[in-house]
Amino acid sequence: SAAVSMLRAADSTRRGRLGEDVVSILADDNPALAARMALALPAGTYQVSAVDLASRTWVLTDPKAALAWAMQLTEPNTAIAARRAVTAELVRTDPDEAIDLILAFPEGSARDDTLVIAAGAWARRRADEAIAWLDTLPEDELRERLTSSIGFELAQTHPTRALELAERLPEGRNRWLLL
Repeated sequence: SAAVSMLRAADSTRRGRLGEDVVSILADDNPALAARMALALPAGTYQVSAVDLASRTWVLTDPKAALAWAMQLTEPNTAIAARRAVTAELVRTDPDEAIDLILAFPEGSARDDTLVIAAGAWARRRADEAIAWLDTLPEDELRERLTSSIGFELAQTHPTRALELAERLPEGRNRWLLL
């Protein structure tokens, strides 16, 4: 098509901007295609922005597919952008379902990293619920990471509560940073 030819002929920066515009247009009608198109853009700011946009749109129409796509990404910048965008919307609409959807994925760093993002987003919106959920988890490294994430969010608005969470953490970098 003419659009693809124009993109191929453009320099990297222009291609990134044009690609981001194309993703923006596609996202409303076909967010899955927009997401694939975003990944085809040159690595960098425009690609990350396009991934974020496609993810935010896709999660509104098909949360499970958007999350599955975000979870399988391996390039750190695009993976983080997609997971943040998807989890922010999932947590905004239904934190319990968001956590359940994430926990349905196999154990591993992608799932754990996404849980950490979701816990922070949940704490921004409903700190009491996020802390109550945290209290149901076994004492392990993941719980420590989740405690830190929730604590860092609380430090912005409820420093006293953040300090209380810091007290729960074992001696180490996370505790020191939160204190």
